[in-house]
Amino acid sequence: MTLTETQIDELNHMIPGLELGTILAGLQSAPGVSAGSIVDSQISPTAAIELSKLAHGTDGQIIIVASNGALSFVTPTGDVIPTDAGLFTIGANTVTAPKAKYVTRTLTIAIGAKTATVTNAADINGIPSTPYFNSATLDATGNEIVSFQFIPSTGQIIATLNANATATVTVNVPILQAA
Repeated sequence: MTLTETQIDELNHMIPGLELGTILAGLQSAPGVSAGSIVDSQISPTAAIELSKLAHGTDGQIIIVASNGALSFVTPTGDVIPTDAGLFTIGANTVTAPKAKYVTRTLTIAIGAKTATVTNAADINGIPSTPYFNSATLDATGNEIVSFQFIPSTGQIIATLNANATATVTVNVPILQAA
């Protein structure tokens, strides 16, 4: 409801000492909520509050959500380094032999065959590197590795050549595993 100047004047004359115009102007300029007047228990858990309204963390901290849904700022520790852009890099010399190791799986492709498969449970969720021939195989055949498949959930490795092997072919595949 908006009062006109005439209505405000009439109300001021009806109630001596009332300065309605001053009161209304004060109400319109008063802030809705003064700083620090709302406490956590007064805020709905489903309120869509912008991150800019939350307390600030410090440089390099990230927000972690606990199992009960509570948020907290923490500084990551361990082998990764966060940036303020949200990138995580692996720190220099942090993934070392005690934490990870390379193992080499050897696939032997028989004469007349094009593929070989090897499965090792220790390779489950490992990270394969580029397969390569050993030097004796490379000299004995003109074959090339045309496909390589690694199935992390089973640890299965499949190597396929461009043609049937004319000699026994050995393909080596380095696998990065957690130590």
